[in-house]
Amino acid sequence: MLKEELFSSGKKRIAIFGFLWLLSFFIVAFGQPAWSLKISVVSAFIGHSIFWAALFSIKGKKQKFFHGFVWFACVEAVHLSWMTATRFHGAYILFVYFGILIWLGAQYGLFCILLRKKISISHCLFLAGIWTLFEYSRLFFLCGFAFNPVGLALSSYSELSTFATVFGVYGLSFIVILLNAFAYRAFTQTSKNNIAVYFGSILLLFSLGLLHNGFHKARAQSIGTKKINVALVQTGLRPDQKIMLSSREHHFISPYDQWLGALTYIKKKQSKDRNLDLIVFPEAAIPFGAKQYPYSLTDACLILDMAWGQDYKNHIPELREPFAKQRDGDWYISNSFFAQSLSNFYNSEVLIGLDDYDKEKKHIYNAAFHFVPRRPEKIKRYEKRKLVPLGEYLPIKSLEALVAKYGITGFSERGKSAKVFGEKVRLSPSICYEECFPHLMRDGKKLGAEVYVNLTNDAWYYPSKLPEQHFYHARLRAIENGVPLLRSCNTGITAAIDSLGKTKAMLSSTIYDHQNLRGALIFSLDLYHYFTIYTFLGDYLILAVSFATVGFFAFRLKKNDFLSYIPYR
Repeated sequence: MLKEELFSSGKKRIAIFGFLWLLSFFIVAFGQPAWSLKISVVSAFIGHSIFWAALFSIKGKKQKFFHGFVWFACVEAVHLSWMTATRFHGAYILFVYFGILIWLGAQYGLFCILLRKKISISHCLFLAGIWTLFEYSRLFFLCGFAFNPVGLALSSYSELSTFATVFGVYGLSFIVILLNAFAYRAFTQTSKNNIAVYFGSILLLFSLGLLHNGFHKARAQSIGTKKINVALVQTGLRPDQKIMLSSREHHFISPYDQWLGALTYIKKKQSKDRNLDLIVFPEAAIPFGAKQYPYSLTDACLILDMAWGQDYKNHIPELREPFAKQRDGDWYISNSFFAQSLSNFYNSEVLIGLDDYDKEKKHIYNAAFHFVPRRPEKIKRYEKRKLVPLGEYLPIKSLEALVAKYGITGFSERGKSAKVFGEKVRLSPSICYEECFPHLMRDGKKLGAEVYVNLTNDAWYYPSKLPEQHFYHARLRAIENGVPLLRSCNTGITAAIDSLGKTKAMLSSTIYDHQNLRGALIFSLDLYHYFTIYTFLGDYLILAVSFATVGFFAFRLKKNDFLSYIPYR
């Protein structure tokens, strides 16, 4: 009855259209793990198809484009609402926000033109393929936009994310659109076969997920796996507390106190009977970078004495660069001095995010430094490869004056390659936004990484939903490559995730209680990892599938049918 009323005219049709529009908007807009795990499942299985059903009564390509554009832009306005946190960015970020909404809305509007009232299985596959290609194309604009592929809705439960080990997150997007197309087909062309295809696909997805996770849990128990003891530090500092911003100087916390706090967090949580293997600090954990010398040796030693007692004297490194430098007869020390002392004190490897300046190349890097106990010659550096526009690099030089108002005066050089560090465990570092890019994280696994370590700072969008969204992107990287993942955040979700995507430890008591936390999370991490098809083939497999489904459907179309899919013809 509903289908006939959607085709009819009058107030009832308008009312049904409005109801379906709002219902689908609520399901898809709030159907992300960061908002609701359960609604995410509904969104993945049927959310989009409800909106497509609302388009039944819409005639003409322009009208379909308009409604698809408006609906999806509104959905993404909720998903990207964290971009409206202007406290530290200023109003300019709103222009970026609305620009992205227009871009993503236009993609969905074009997609809606491709819908028909009756669709075949090959048409369902075509829709899934073309949308996947739309999403993948976002990676090639400026620094790339990797947030919120529709497949993220399946990441709410690891059992539903299993196909990411084969096809990656864009494979999950393919599956979400395909399932919604099957639901739409079951509604528009109701038959036992169409209904069976829809529910059978859902059952298959869930069953394979259970089998996959069950197999690897049993395998991990049977073979026995290595474990490491880890400390993840969350400094919990807002930008105006960590660095001195114009008109906010009274919020600034001295770097001496920042170091004292971090050292104290670890000392309070560390058990005497458990040695640490790895200590991790967040991105740009402390101001002044790795090789500047802003601290007097006398004051720095006072901080170490307060944190560790007189025993600190046995663990400080030799007074030479990059740890110390003499000026006018007095010694001044760097953040590297503190990091090496920490590594020596706990006999633990340390990974810390610090800016760095290359004097020879005159380049600034947003970097992660790796320290090994008692061997300062082993210090290694990873340079961030995916830089954020305006914050880390300028796409337009005339914007220098604007970003300078927010304390951003130097811009970073992009790193060239993935790196793997570590002696007790082979770890692949990534910095902040990089963990949203599947192909970047895959590079580390290909180099032999046993664990991913992400250093993050989500404080620039405070307060907002960004940390939760960022976290669920991170989980997918662990699932895609079958590698556990550690996250140390400034004001984000500091946690450990196993190779099946299960959260094994978290600093906050819930996923929503994190932005004001300071402390250290200390735990043992199981390093079970395994081969995945995604690590081997990357995104090439889902791209091949997507191009094949689009090509097959286009090849079968008659000329007049093919021309009907061209927008605005």
